Amino acid sequence: MPIDRKFDHFTVAGKGKSFLLSSSKDTSLSIFEVKKTLDLSGLPYKGPPDAQVVVAVFSDYQ
Repeated sequence: MPIDRKFDHFTVAGKGKSFLLSSSKDTSLSIFEVKKTLDLSGLPYKGPPDAQVVVAVFSDYQ
């Protein structure tokens, strides 16, 4: 999912069911609802394993 570079703030809302991206430059706001969960068991990760939000980066795909 492409994200505009103008966004400079990330917030989790709704008990991890949605997240907000906001921009202090033009006071815009985008709201995203989490509809699926990812099974990341056995995969490498960075950060606490019980984090409310997981940002998955698939950098090996072309």
